Amino acid sequence: MDSDEGSGGVTDPDEIIRDAKELFAQLQGGDKVAFWGAAVLLLSCFLPWKETAVDGDVLGLMSMGVGAFVMAILLLTAVTIRVKGSFPNVNPVVPWMGQLVVSIVSLIWCVVYIKVSSDTTMVPTPIGNSEMMNSSPSFGVYVAVLSAVATLGGTLLGLKGQSDR
Repeated sequence: MDSDEGSGGVTDPDEIIRDAKELFAQLQGGDKVAFWGAAVLLLSCFLPWKETAVDGDVLGLMSMGVGAFVMAILLLTAVTIRVKGSFPNVNPVVPWMGQLVVSIVSLIWCVVYIKVSSDTTMVPTPIGNSEMMNSSPSFGVYVAVLSAVATLGGTLLGLKGQSDR
């Protein structure tokens, strides 16, 4: 009987923690920056990305920020595959280029979101006697931009380190 059959397909948490520690030990320089930048990008999607007069705060996951969430998962996957050497038959340039392209696209995605979410039309506030902008970017998208810059910088540092070898 397989170990997965007896446990109903559930993986042992100790094994997951051991694999994570092994991955973190293998991360070097630029890979650390890119990995943790992507992790922060992932977490930033749970923060408000936009404030609107009608809806109030809008989380990144409830807006176009879901694209950044998907790209952060792709970045984490690319770094993990490359560092662990999960696909030895694949040319090493493929995960590097995938990581580079996704990090550039995620940065552009977040910057464009700032522009798209900004509507400076003044509207009455829901409470009180004042006016506010119809919508404006919130702090979550700025965290996402900084973390996307970190992923791009970490990727470029890693590529530079590869060319020095």
